[in-house]
Amino acid sequence: MAKGITKPMYRRMLGVSLVLLFVGFSLLVVKLFSIQVLDYKKYQQKAIEQQTRDVTIAPKRGTIYDRNGKELAVSATAYMVYINPQSIKDGETETREQKIEKISTKLAEILGTPKEDLLASCNKKTYYDVVARRIEQEKADAILAFAKENKYGSIISVAEDPKRYYPFNNFASNAIGFTGSDNQGLAGLEQYYDEYLRGTPGRIITATDAVGNVMPTDDQMYIAPQDGSSLHLTIDEVIQHYLEKALERAVVESNVQKGASGIIMDVTTGEILAMSTKPDFNLNEPRTITDPNVLKMLSTLKGEELKNGTSTALQEMWRNKIINDMYMPGSVYKILTAAYALEENVVKLNDQFNCSGSVMVDGWDRPIRCDKRAGHGPETFVKGFQNSCNPVFINVGLRVGVEKTWAYTKAFGLNKKTGIDLPGEAAGIVFPASTMSNVDLAVQSFGQNIKVTPIQMITAVCAAVNGGKLIKPTMVREITDSNQSVVKSFSPEVVRQVVSEGVSKTVCDLMESVVTGGSGRNAQVPGYRIGGKTGTSEKIDEKNEQGVADKRLVSFCAVAPMEDPKIAILILLDEPKVPVVSGGTLVAPLVKAVLTDTLPYLGIEPKFSAEELAKRETVVPDLVGKSSEEAVSILSKAKLIPKISGGVGTITKQLPNYNQRIPAGGTVLLYTNNAAPPDSVIVPNISGMSPEQANAALVNAGLNVKYSSSNNVAGLIVAGCAPAVGSSVTPGTTVTVELRLITQHD
Repeated sequence: MAKGITKPMYRRMLGVSLVLLFVGFSLLVVKLFSIQVLDYKKYQQKAIEQQTRDVTIAPKRGTIYDRNGKELAVSATAYMVYINPQSIKDGETETREQKIEKISTKLAEILGTPKEDLLASCNKKTYYDVVARRIEQEKADAILAFAKENKYGSIISVAEDPKRYYPFNNFASNAIGFTGSDNQGLAGLEQYYDEYLRGTPGRIITATDAVGNVMPTDDQMYIAPQDGSSLHLTIDEVIQHYLEKALERAVVESNVQKGASGIIMDVTTGEILAMSTKPDFNLNEPRTITDPNVLKMLSTLKGEELKNGTSTALQEMWRNKIINDMYMPGSVYKILTAAYALEENVVKLNDQFNCSGSVMVDGWDRPIRCDKRAGHGPETFVKGFQNSCNPVFINVGLRVGVEKTWAYTKAFGLNKKTGIDLPGEAAGIVFPASTMSNVDLAVQSFGQNIKVTPIQMITAVCAAVNGGKLIKPTMVREITDSNQSVVKSFSPEVVRQVVSEGVSKTVCDLMESVVTGGSGRNAQVPGYRIGGKTGTSEKIDEKNEQGVADKRLVSFCAVAPMEDPKIAILILLDEPKVPVVSGGTLVAPLVKAVLTDTLPYLGIEPKFSAEELAKRETVVPDLVGKSSEEAVSILSKAKLIPKISGGVGTITKQLPNYNQRIPAGGTVLLYTNNAAPPDSVIVPNISGMSPEQANAALVNAGLNVKYSSSNNVAGLIVAGCAPAVGSSVTPGTTVTVELRLITQHD
């Protein structure tokens, strides 16, 4: 023992050393326990990440079909390209820098990507960097060939990366929605049903060495992706096209400032057959703004203002106004007022009213006016419904009272969302009984000062005409997996009984009377019983600089056929800019056009009486070879009008030819003494003419006339014709003239 170190000191030093050794060993044991037991999964994952390369494989998103199996959204096969920057090292024949230059140059050439971006990717300190998404197979094959030729297999890889594609571009865009860069649903049905559509990603796991190079082995773990389920919609692609065509026409013809929208619903099931908002957007390019007015506005902005303006414009373009936007329904709401007033037995069809042009309501210091300022005078409830008379409905609403009106507001579902399977549905703004005054009650009776969404309104109308049942609207009939097995199906869901079947039938009769003899005559479709209601609402919360609410939203809601209602249609024009703004003038003809195409398509046949058929068409007799006197006599008996060219003599030519059908009272052109008809005539400009003026102009041009609806109603003018004005046609051709009623009162 060294001199100076006593035995007690030695023992103390030894004791301290043993304690320190024990503490250190204990800490080591605790750390090892923490690493190997408590944090096992964490370090296991780190080890796996260092020893493997894990690439995610996107699944194919489920297909979206219309109700008849037509593809509306599909996932086409595409590919992504990714590189492993850490695998780019000096080789026997090439340096790392030479490889980077070669790779970035070639991939830029194939992909059309800036070379600078690829250089940046090659220099990243990562094991995985995606350089291209959703490229075509031709490009993928070229990249794989380049990688194989240069032995860059450990550097460049290609994997499947499905691309969403919409075959019909703009078709039902606001309803279908679109996907983002990661194949996730961002709007519409794509977003609402994303859980079903997106599927489960797969993986490719490859072993790597300590520095990240792929191991020289073919061993690879492949976990296949699970494709998403498919949606089978209630939308009918054909009917959707009919609706979109009408809305596109309306935006142009009525100079609509804030868009047109429409919806068609099966009144007995709640299924949506068509839904559209115009202008819309291309689902394949959802971030491309095409509205010239919006583009003009954006061109005046710069910097942050441009960024914010573009974002706002895109959000507005993507909005589905049918479910996202609230509006004052105007006189279309009178369908509901009539339904619950009849149900409560506070009014009868023959009850007498007198419209002086306005009515005073307790609690309001000025009269509430009728659209017809001079007043309708004495009228029954039926006539008041046909005339869309506000004073009549104010009186009826006051009879119903606050409590009952609020009860039916709830019963028709106007105080909450319908629950339709689309994102972003609004709930509407209505007066509860606790805050509803007599004035509130009065204006609600004719659809002002409350706000609902179009989907709420048409759902409520369907309840009023389908026997009284409120049915939840739906966009999807069933969901199927990749093997076409049904994952989930949807049946009609009756929410509640709102009014009785008897009252519902009476409401149908009232709506039909609007089309046959009221403000909805422009919606008449020959051979079909159509019911409807016009609507023109003031946008009282959007006043001009003088404080006047001069903006209007016009609408028309129709149901058909009225003997057994099948479908309801609601079309809205937001701020049309034309001289006469009313639902009967602007929207009813659009509804007529859609129903004219849709009803026969659905297999609903027109029902003409024998008398109607006889009045509509006549078969042209054979007149060639007969004398002009005999031909005139024959045509007179057939109630057809002769027009002779060539003087008295033998008929050598006639137009239209024998056995063709022309409108009753039509003209037959007769040619004698070898007089020849002209090769063609031009359809004259008859736009805006009365039926009588149009008839004279067409007959003088050697053409026949057929009206698309009755021409016995005062106030009709020509809205268009087919063949169109200016067309070159054969003499004797029948021109079908579309008439429009100029209506001021909705």
